[in-house]
Amino acid sequence: MNGIRPHTRRIAIAFFALFLIFALTSLLWLRLNKAPPNWDDAWYLSNSLRLYDAWTDGGVIGAVRQFLAALGFKAPLITALPLPFYWLFGRRWHFAYLVNMAAMLALFGAVWAIGNRLRGPRAGLMAVYICGTAPLLYGLSRWYLVEYPLAAVVAMAFWLALVAAADESSLPTLAFGAVCGLGLLLKADFPLFVSPVGAWLVLRRRDRWKTLLTILIPAFLLAAPWYCLHWRATLQNAISAGYGASAMIQGTGEIFSLPAVSKYLGMAVKRGISEYYLAVALLAAALAAWWRREAFRETARLLLWLAPFPVFVFGGNKDVRYIAPILPAFALGAACLLDCVTERRRWIGVAMLAFPLASLLAVSFGWPYAATDAGYAIRYDPYPWRQDEILTTIAEGALFPHAGQKVLLLGTDRGRFNADNFQLCALQDRLPLRVETTAYGRSLDDLLRQAGAADYFVYKEGGEAESEFFNTHAAELRQRLRESTEWVEIPFGLALPDGGTAHILRRR
Repeated sequence: MNGIRPHTRRIAIAFFALFLIFALTSLLWLRLNKAPPNWDDAWYLSNSLRLYDAWTDGGVIGAVRQFLAALGFKAPLITALPLPFYWLFGRRWHFAYLVNMAAMLALFGAVWAIGNRLRGPRAGLMAVYICGTAPLLYGLSRWYLVEYPLAAVVAMAFWLALVAAADESSLPTLAFGAVCGLGLLLKADFPLFVSPVGAWLVLRRRDRWKTLLTILIPAFLLAAPWYCLHWRATLQNAISAGYGASAMIQGTGEIFSLPAVSKYLGMAVKRGISEYYLAVALLAAALAAWWRREAFRETARLLLWLAPFPVFVFGGNKDVRYIAPILPAFALGAACLLDCVTERRRWIGVAMLAFPLASLLAVSFGWPYAATDAGYAIRYDPYPWRQDEILTTIAEGALFPHAGQKVLLLGTDRGRFNADNFQLCALQDRLPLRVETTAYGRSLDDLLRQAGAADYFVYKEGGEAESEFFNTHAAELRQRLRESTEWVEIPFGLALPDGGTAHILRRR
């Protein structure tokens, strides 16, 4: 026993050192980055502030009511996860990113435990390192999106399935079911990621019906209250997101065509795992096939985790972030194979893993060399986009407490300058503003009617161009409002980081 303790201590120190390196790197990036959240992440953060306000104003009952009504067509747990951090550190949406740090710890812990079970503690540590340096995973740790916490929950579910398959007691199976319930509250397509390993678990147990019920009951109790109210809208959104018109915008062409498949696979490699890790994994697999074929038996169960990948290859929506929950399986497979072929010369494995950390720093901070963005892994933006200043300018000339809620119409729809991140800033400052967007107007007449109900109109002139799919009549609307005697411009005149200029119009 005394001989085991120093080894265990070294493994624990190495694990927490890796976690601290990657967590502090992400926190430093978040500290340096001045750009606002984009569309979806700003929307989630806005709803997290609404939920926190419902909790502080109405107690548990108010929070439950708001939670059951939250989002409407997307699972709402992402809005509730920041509440402990708001309570501890204050009502600022920036603290919500601590959710990702907690998810990182859970993800790394589950990945290490799986790697340790499949091959050993060294393989587990290597898998943690690969998860920490894979572009999609470290990139998403700096966005407030569902996929990073979802990756952690899927990893925990896979680990619990392995434990439950080797243990006939009900506790691991019950925990697996509870994690599945939480996963369903994170995203409706969670069953896609865990159904293969869940089916394998049920078939492995002697008491199959009891196992199935032990999984389904806690999952149902956790997820059913929200899904009973929103299942139809959630189902429609899931289908539309995968194969609808909005999905095609992020597609790569005809989904079964060779160019579309090859383009997506290239994106998944470059933005997901990196060309370097693919080369390392292929080399390790080739050497393992030549020297030690038993390594493939150790990693065979990871195919259950990777099984959903063809759904994304042949889906309409090619946003690469959706494969984040299966990337830990790749990390584990590559780590186990690399550990196998470098077992007698461990320094080789360590040396081969040095470059990805340098790449992470280069992409994130431009040091030790300048690197280009890789999908969601991007360099920090040191320039603010002035949403707070624009709202302050509006608030200084408005009598909000006496005039009730005002409507602000956003005539620009870009990632850094859109209705969602303006609404987030308004909620943060407790301004009685409801922010709407012109992005989905089908005609100029529709937008004019929308502007007729607004009190303020804000848009960006110059800089990054509008999308060819959305906001197609925005330029016409701006011209009409500027020519109208109903609207007057509030002086602002500050330039934005993309070279554009923000304009504020107020109804007379």
